[in-house]
Amino acid sequence: MKHKAPRKPGRPADPHLAERILDIARQLVFSEGLQAVSMERVAQEAGVSKVTLYARFANRNELLSALVATRISPIHQALGAPPSTDRSCRPGWSILP
Repeated sequence: MKHKAPRKPGRPADPHLAERILDIARQLVFSEGLQAVSMERVAQEAGVSKVTLYARFANRNELLSALVATRISPIHQALGAPPSTDRSCRPGWSILP
């Protein structure tokens, strides 16, 4: 017989939180530019702690990469082309403000 692991105390995880965080980041990029996207600002605007934000996105580059991926995936689907696994452009992102 299997035993269930004890449930962790606290609120249940919000399944839409990452989507909300990415939406806030997108709004900041389009309204104020890339320089406005800091982990602190995104956390504040999303109404979450920085701990919560970092639990989902390790750093700013990962957050921005996820944002780009959410915007480009529908394009690949419409074209019937799978997304490239080549990540050669990622290192250049480190120069973003």
